[in-house]
Amino acid sequence: MNRTRIYEFGDFRLDANARQLYSLRSREAVPLTPKAVQLLITLVCSNGRLLTKEELLDRVWGGSNVEEGNLSQTIFVLRKTLGEDKSQPRYIITTPSRGYQFIAAVNEADDKNLRADRFQRFGTGGAVNTDAYKAYIEGRSFWNKRTGESLKQAVKRFEEALRQDPDFALAYAGLADSHQLLAEYYAAAVPDRLKQNGNGAKATPEKNDAQLAEAHATLAYAQAFYDWDWAGADRSFKKSLELDPDHATTHQWYADHLCVTGQFDKALKHFKRAIDLAPDSASIAVGLAGYYYTKRDPARLIAQSKNVIGLDPGSAYGYFYLGFGYEFNGMESEAVDAFAMAATLFGEPAEIGEELREAYRQNGMSGVWHKRLDQYETRPHLKNYPRYLKSLVPIRLGDKETSLSWLEQAYEQRDRGIVYAKYEPLLEPLRGDARFKDLVKKIGY
Repeated sequence: MNRTRIYEFGDFRLDANARQLYSLRSREAVPLTPKAVQLLITLVCSNGRLLTKEELLDRVWGGSNVEEGNLSQTIFVLRKTLGEDKSQPRYIITTPSRGYQFIAAVNEADDKNLRADRFQRFGTGGAVNTDAYKAYIEGRSFWNKRTGESLKQAVKRFEEALRQDPDFALAYAGLADSHQLLAEYYAAAVPDRLKQNGNGAKATPEKNDAQLAEAHATLAYAQAFYDWDWAGADRSFKKSLELDPDHATTHQWYADHLCVTGQFDKALKHFKRAIDLAPDSASIAVGLAGYYYTKRDPARLIAQSKNVIGLDPGSAYGYFYLGFGYEFNGMESEAVDAFAMAATLFGEPAEIGEELREAYRQNGMSGVWHKRLDQYETRPHLKNYPRYLKSLVPIRLGDKETSLSWLEQAYEQRDRGIVYAKYEPLLEPLRGDARFKDLVKKIGY
């Protein structure tokens, strides 16, 4: 006798044996075509794994000669039946050019146990509270937007997930990821409670589940960019990719790590792989722009920055890197406009950008950088502006001493940006300075 296979998610109950979908609210059957039911069963039973279009066509249509449009149309029917908006998915997400993934929390039950308060997921070997997982999914949605405000919202959702389930490994990973990125947006620092003996998020994989690729990626990021444990980070990134070769963010972060350590050919491969896996991700596209910036390739940097802005017109980093591309290419007025837009999108007052434009009109690029130095000194919101970014301004004016002073402060403060100093194109005039060489050596690449 076949075991009963009943799954609950959201407002629905799916009886896989009877091949019938029910509404938990009305307790009535929800009409679906046989192929739509089979497709839903296949997605629900995938344990959250991304299923390729080819795989779904083979499983649902049995390898018969059908067009990909049949799959797209059936997905459309499922979304409509589940009451889902494609732009804000709760059940099914689309990975362009690849396939589909079922993301809702699923509870496998039987007729005597239909409570949807616990479920198994991600192969963790432990049950996770449904409300905790819902909060986690919401947190990741905010995290992916990559703005200071959205990251603060992500922190709240991950903390709610941990309040619901203190042992939820993915929520620890998400919380650590959010605080790390907030530190880069200069809105927060990685809190001590997410650090263990100097290793950010170390407890995540060890305390909860050593097999979680996402947790290993979080650990690797902390090891690289906060602990400067380059060898340890390399091992953790490789472990994460071993567990999940298709985790786009891991490829992105590993590529960034490889750039910092001068392994540019490998870095480019991982950046491109990340983009292949997540072609609609503006934050991942920003990573490739950073690569072209480091390589001082203005044509590709301009093109990639425009691609970022196309994906997210409100991307501050898109305009930030576009400004550098124009600057490297000698397109000064365009560079100033891009830098002014980036400042506004980063949350600076609108007059900051206008002051930079006016300084350019009066005194060219030299006037822009003198004005920026003045803004650092006189504007309260720039009082704690990262010393590493500050160091890139006086060097443009030939002031090596001030740049070195700010770089040394950045090192003492463990400024996130200081790890890029070794290959920073704007710091080329300092390459031969013994003090700069000593600083780079202390970072320990």
